Amino acid sequence: MDVEYAESRGGIKVVSAAGASTYSVAEFTFGLLLMMVKRIPENMNRVRGGGEWGGSLLTPGIELFGKALGVIGFGRIGSYVASIANAFRMRVFAYDPFVDREKFIEVNAVRSENIDDLLKQSDFITIHTSLTRESKSLIGRREVGLMKDGVFIVNTARGGEVVDEYAILDGLRNGKIAGYATDVLTGEPPTEESSPLLRAFKRGGEIPNLFVTSHIAGVTRESVKRYTLYVVKGVRDALMVIRR
Repeated sequence: MDVEYAESRGGIKVVSAAGASTYSVAEFTFGLLLMMVKRIPENMNRVRGGGEWGGSLLTPGIELFGKALGVIGFGRIGSYVASIANAFRMRVFAYDPFVDREKFIEVNAVRSENIDDLLKQSDFITIHTSLTRESKSLIGRREVGLMKDGVFIVNTARGGEVVDEYAILDGLRNGKIAGYATDVLTGEPPTEESSPLLRAFKRGGEIPNLFVTSHIAGVTRESVKRYTLYVVKGVRDALMVIRR
């Protein structure tokens, strides 16, 4: 939304509901992460298929305890993800050049001076940036190459175009990326032509460590109520200004 243009056209007021889905998206992010590292879908499919019982028959999962989480984008959602990670006793690194240092200290996160440093030291990465000219294709082939072997990535950013989906697919196929879970894709609503990740996901077992949801991270009973209240308050405040 071009807020400056709207205001230039006679002072059209743009109402934002920013923050309504902070908790919903952050919780969903950790849900996706836990689903991957604990190999929950694999185990459920084994039970559904009548396979033998017992955890020893599975490829072992991974603990979050003591591991490094890299958070890209440290606004409301990213910083709350860091707070959740603290409860898991993870080491948190975060990158966001537009956030004051005090915010990192507040949630016990180490501020990465550049994205390369974060990528090199993170066992898990979560992405929470908005889609801007600067963030478009922020994660490409070069960035994937800098990551640790066997990294897990969760993408609940505002726009799917923050990542190069072809680079992610290559990383999944060659084992560089152990798992990728995303709630956003290129060209939403995506098609198999606009999103290579959607195309690969629909082919089923071609890439078993790829997980896609339909941009639902921010939709909960509570967030829907907050959206409504935020918008109503914004409209009310705007009308009060006009009346004055």
